[in-house]
Amino acid sequence: MARSFDLQKKKRVAMPQWSELEADVLELILKRLAAIDIIRFKAVCKCWNIAASSYVSSPLYTPMLQTPWIMFHHNCITKKERSSSLTFFSLSENKPFKIKKDHEDDLVLGLSHGWLLNFNVESRTPYLVNPFSSSEGKIQLPWIDRKFFYLRNFNSVVLSSGPSRSKNFTIAIINSFFPQRLSFWDHGDTKWRSIDILFGKVYEHMICHNGEIYAFSRNTRTVDVWDFHGVSPKQTFYIEGVPQTLHEQWKVTKEKAYSVQRRIYLVESWLEDVLFVDKVFLKESTI
Repeated sequence: MARSFDLQKKKRVAMPQWSELEADVLELILKRLAAIDIIRFKAVCKCWNIAASSYVSSPLYTPMLQTPWIMFHHNCITKKERSSSLTFFSLSENKPFKIKKDHEDDLVLGLSHGWLLNFNVESRTPYLVNPFSSSEGKIQLPWIDRKFFYLRNFNSVVLSSGPSRSKNFTIAIINSFFPQRLSFWDHGDTKWRSIDILFGKVYEHMICHNGEIYAFSRNTRTVDVWDFHGVSPKQTFYIEGVPQTLHEQWKVTKEKAYSVQRRIYLVESWLEDVLFVDKVFLKESTI
């Protein structure tokens, strides 16, 4: 019996200590993990958390090509209707995930490169935060414009790059209605750079592609390209003749009436092509 006990004791001592794996081994593992798996990786132990945070924030980190997550959010006016969490849906795992918000009352204005642009109602200031990595903290942004009402006049937000990888990034937003205003903020600056869009042109969505801002205008059917480097943003060129969308080509009989709800998005593919995504809801009814 004593001998058997000694053997069991030796086996327990010989068990591998996963928390003591070498950093280069952990890096090899991290290179093969998708974003959600990196979050799970960080939850294993303190050492793995530190290794994953260091790897993701390093210039060597290149995110795996993966199916994007869909974020569902609705900014409610009343405090009673606001949710204390954000809901994401993973297409690859076919299930939703809930992540607790930084502050329950904060409004979500946009999402880019995995970072949320939030608006704190109490202090009336915007800030950036990574909902998947609270250790990275907030990036506080200066006030944009006294005439700017965040909840109603906010159209689009885009980051030139992810703050997790580099602090040399720019954030661009479209705000106000008539005329619209295109505003830029470089990390570390104390104020925004803004320019009014020509009256009659309405930007619906924008992305950052090849270091420039591509903004789509539905009423002029053009894509304007903006260079945001320098003291004042400058339009470098534009793409005209954007093809008609589905609902404009739809042939409807006289016996049918339909209402259209739609939104056009610019999307950069994995091959770095700029794609148009037209989200259309058609409701038909007999007259």
